[in-house]
Amino acid sequence: MKKIFPMIALLCAYASLWAQDLKLPAIFSDNLVLQSGADTPVFGRAKPGATVQVRLAGKEEILTAKAVADKDGKWKAVFAKLPVGMSGELVVSCDGEIKTFKNAIVGEVWLCGGQSNMAWTIGSGTMPAKSKELAQKQARDADGKIRMFRVKQQGADTPQDFVLTRDPNIGWEVVTDQNVLQCTAIGWSFAADIFAATKRPMGIINSNWGGSPVEAWMPKEAIEASGEATAVWNRHEKDIDGWEAKMAAFKKNTAAFLEKYPTSAEQNAHRGARPKIPYNPEHHYVPTRLYNGMIHPLEPYGLAGALWYQGETNGDISRASEYGALITSMVKSWREGFGQKMPFYYVELANYMAPQQLPVDVPGKNNWAFVREQQEKVLAMPDTGVATAVDVGEAKDIHPRNKKAVADRLAGMALNDLYGKTSLCRSPQYADYKVMGDKVFVKLDYADGLRARGGEIKGFAIRGEDGEWVWADNVKILPEGIVEVASAEVKKPVAVRYGWSSNPVISLENKAGLPLRPFRTDKDSAQ
Repeated sequence: MKKIFPMIALLCAYASLWAQDLKLPAIFSDNLVLQSGADTPVFGRAKPGATVQVRLAGKEEILTAKAVADKDGKWKAVFAKLPVGMSGELVVSCDGEIKTFKNAIVGEVWLCGGQSNMAWTIGSGTMPAKSKELAQKQARDADGKIRMFRVKQQGADTPQDFVLTRDPNIGWEVVTDQNVLQCTAIGWSFAADIFAATKRPMGIINSNWGGSPVEAWMPKEAIEASGEATAVWNRHEKDIDGWEAKMAAFKKNTAAFLEKYPTSAEQNAHRGARPKIPYNPEHHYVPTRLYNGMIHPLEPYGLAGALWYQGETNGDISRASEYGALITSMVKSWREGFGQKMPFYYVELANYMAPQQLPVDVPGKNNWAFVREQQEKVLAMPDTGVATAVDVGEAKDIHPRNKKAVADRLAGMALNDLYGKTSLCRSPQYADYKVMGDKVFVKLDYADGLRARGGEIKGFAIRGEDGEWVWADNVKILPEGIVEVASAEVKKPVAVRYGWSSNPVISLENKAGLPLRPFRTDKDSAQ
């Protein structure tokens, strides 16, 4: 009898070790939202060669899938088709080990990425009270059908397999009128719009980091493929030089700051004087680190699409020209990583800084007109769209409060493109131009019902052969999305620009109230 108990203990120990073979990323948890439609994956790790069984058990039906772990232990089981609204338990089993995820639901999953304007929460102290009240009402009306997953902000030198959540004890969260205040404002309003129009359950994956550049969100291979790798890595090497000494000074100065301002209230009151952490190997500016830690671990989770609000950190005029190649390479790499076409909708940078005074602002440290133009290169890819924020920004705050207007524009495109709710959902945008005599005729797309806000057409600049830009003083809206632009000062025009400033003068919109996006006809010009 004495020999039996040690043997049982040994067998239990082996069983415990064996039970650790089956692993799934934290994106699989209670309350998870699975993407509806075909080929939705469930994935993780197991003992090489082991068979993994997956089933979604609803009240009236059970759907199954299975996979065999490869030589590295990776496995991916794929549901042939998941119907919208199905709910129940997701059960994953392998060699006697079972993992059960309760209150699963099938709906539409959207990845919300970018920097602080995407990270901005409904409950932020700067958000209007009416925005918070509306979100809380929407959460009550959704009755558990909208859920969020908040990815922990972490960088990594190499691609990680397992995503971490901001709270290690919480995975997917059912959004209520209490925790909705912790949700990304853009993501929430977008999800609420889609839910209201379709009644489809919604899942929001919140993976973003304030102040992050686009190259931080890209795998190394995507940076190399972009054509801008030399510029990216040269900048990194320059910025990382001497980081140890800078970090030592930072720690010393931070200690002095905390000694001078020991309470949190004092620290908050003097936050502008708090030392800023210098660029270092673990900084969130470092290329690839946020992709490795916050995007790769999500792949290949089933998605309906991605929302992206970023670009401010790439706004320096010295690097703006890189942005188009980098962002298009990022989108391509994400689509490859998630294994799907993944519709991609992004936000065009808001109006910010001093209001425009000159017909064309000269390039400066933060001339966002050039970044907006670079952002536009995404539109050359299929299944993409842009929501401009050029009319909802604030001159003295990089974080516009009116997140709902931006989210409504993103949702309008998704509803039109993916959910059968046809509408005029895109802003008027430049298509072509032609010079005839002393006039320039500009052709616009999405210009149905083109009109001037406030009755007066402003924001157009025109340039003659002498190279000088002047305000266009004779602008007319013609049929078929044509705008005639002229100035008494320019007899032989060669180019037109509209809203060419970080905080531009704008005036035109289509009948849906969507503003004409800034543009220039002389895109080859470096100035």
